[in-house]
Amino acid sequence: MVTRFLLISTVCALLVHAEPLAQRTGQTDLASLRTGKPSGAYFEAEMQMRTILYPPGASADESDFEFKIYQNPDNIVRLEMVSGPRSGGVGEGRDVHIIDYGNEGIITYDKGKNIAFQGRLQDTDTLRPSPSATKLGDLTILGYRCAGSQDTIKHPRGSLMVTLETWFASDSPFKTPLLVIIRTVSPDGVLSSLSVRTVKSIRTTAWLDPGLFQVPSSYRIVGR
Repeated sequence: MVTRFLLISTVCALLVHAEPLAQRTGQTDLASLRTGKPSGAYFEAEMQMRTILYPPGASADESDFEFKIYQNPDNIVRLEMVSGPRSGGVGEGRDVHIIDYGNEGIITYDKGKNIAFQGRLQDTDTLRPSPSATKLGDLTILGYRCAGSQDTIKHPRGSLMVTLETWFASDSPFKTPLLVIIRTVSPDGVLSSLSVRTVKSIRTTAWLDPGLFQVPSSYRIVGR
């Protein structure tokens, strides 16, 4: 049970954003993904995630999640889980993430509760590549040119190694990676978990309700 909790926590901590990929082209500077300039556009998107756990001596355990994504011209993104397993002990504040790229802040909360958690934005919140990430070149996803990168991370609470592969649109101000692949490997080289997150659709819209990017007034905001 502890192993299962650790594996789910690893994946959800790193995640908390399709159509088939097209040809690989040149490389795009990943530094452009860190800009805080206003996008000047409203976006709506749908995203799905499948996580497969491989517990020792047991059959694989699959979980599917669906998300809605909203982004305003000030580069504030709402990532909202609309379906998925409700159990698993993966911590609080996973239903809704409000990410403020301009001010480097994040607020998370669960629906039906009254506490929201506020903190500074970390790369594990945005899945932005580290400066040492390996560049994977470019792919076309959903018609967008995307820059790929790969990081290998040792989880601080155990000996698991996590390989994080991300693909961000380089020709659009859309902030969420269009494709994320996370592999967790045990010290003996055995695959412990696999998570694939894909943005299924993206569209621009003329306006979005400002309330989408605010915490409900009934919630108390605390530091995380």
